Amino acid sequence: MHVGNIYSYEYCSKFFDDVVSSIKDTFKSAEILYKIKRDISSINLDYKKKFLNAESKIDGFKIFYDEVSAQSLIKACDASISIPFTSTALIADYLKKPSIYYHPGNELLKSSFSEKENNLINIRSDLEKWLKKVCI
Repeated sequence: MHVGNIYSYEYCSKFFDDVVSSIKDTFKSAEILYKIKRDISSINLDYKKKFLNAESKIDGFKIFYDEVSAQSLIKACDASISIPFTSTALIADYLKKPSIYYHPGNELLKSSFSEKENNLINIRSDLEKWLKKVCI
């Protein structure tokens, strides 16, 4: 499956739910730093409500906007989970931080954007295994 424009509300919502749940299920007291890439006014209203609710309901969940760079957040974290195929994984690689693309779909994605062959996970249980491996 080619990447194309896969970033529908359903796709992004599944990414968000799987990543947050995996982190919290694996490490109860983990801090989650969530970077908003675009101006918040352009985000789907349902998706916006989802992560704004998460900020008030999930312990350790913090949203960052344009005033904080992805690079500074990645420097402060233990690992980076990116939606395919955003540049945050490349920044994490450059900073020598464990990084992975998580694709919540059933088919594997292909892209020449990613140089590594083993940095794409598309099964939630594999994401949890990866988290245990890199964050212990």
